[in-house]
Amino acid sequence: MRIHSNATTCPRQRDLFRSSDQSCRELAEIYSVSPTTICKWKGRPSPEDRSARPKTIRYTFSIEEQQFLLALRAKELSLDDIMDAIEPVMPAARRASVHRLLARKGVGRLQSKAKEPPGKFKEYEPGFLHIDCFYLPKLDNVKRYCFVAIDRATRLVFLRVYDRRTQEVGVDFLGRCLSFYPFKINKVLTDNGGEFTNARYRNRRGGCAKRSHPFGELCAAVGIDHRRTRIYTPKTNGLVERFNGLIQDETTKKHAYRDACEMIAALESWSVYYNFSRRHRMIGRRTPYEKVCDYYQLKPYLFIKEPAHLLDYCPQRGET
Repeated sequence: MRIHSNATTCPRQRDLFRSSDQSCRELAEIYSVSPTTICKWKGRPSPEDRSARPKTIRYTFSIEEQQFLLALRAKELSLDDIMDAIEPVMPAARRASVHRLLARKGVGRLQSKAKEPPGKFKEYEPGFLHIDCFYLPKLDNVKRYCFVAIDRATRLVFLRVYDRRTQEVGVDFLGRCLSFYPFKINKVLTDNGGEFTNARYRNRRGGCAKRSHPFGELCAAVGIDHRRTRIYTPKTNGLVERFNGLIQDETTKKHAYRDACEMIAALESWSVYYNFSRRHRMIGRRTPYEKVCDYYQLKPYLFIKEPAHLLDYCPQRGET
């Protein structure tokens, strides 16, 4: 039998109270307890403590809200993603309350998949870009490529779609990055694709190429340290690789587009959501734009223009 930690009587004494013919006051003097305690146990059918659970339990969420939250969890959304999803319709919901509901229903933890623990990137100030590109679905019988850049410190993303993947395109994309990012770019990490480097080029005699690459020339001209990943090791550039998978999962792998214009508009719209609305755990549950503004307040000397110019790339936010 479980006994309350603050109980002043034991089960044997309680049985004596229930079977004794003495008065409550007499028993209270003998066992040094209050008469109220004696009367309570005399009227009880059992010496066990009653449950302290309330008869009516009031939950934070209604039945409909609980079903909605559990449906989101069934889609394998993390707790942070659930909080982002319910913010427009349940602004008063607290993270702790949602977690208690999930734990009570037995889904407090997502089923973990067997994989290597993720590594942690070295901390840098704004200005370290990870750049990559990926193939897009072929529409109008034309191949297209999405070039992506993401800043390591703020997670601020810039992307652009091209019909080719050439040296000229790589240079054009870097130039647009220089115009987009409000802080000075100091380092760039790319793979060894021909649009970024000649590192894998071999001449007819089998030796490595000595000629320079336009992308590297532009980096040197503006004082950028161009770094390259190890060959056949895409995880070296895992930050942008993860974003590539994320945006494809939410756009091209989920929807079928009628034409290229609709697809490009969807990619750009999702990048706006990523920069201005989606909170990120690794930057303190802030959006990339908020993180950029935080750095601007703390270290304005890193910036070449005010972060507010980013609102030009987000018409919805610029109007507010």
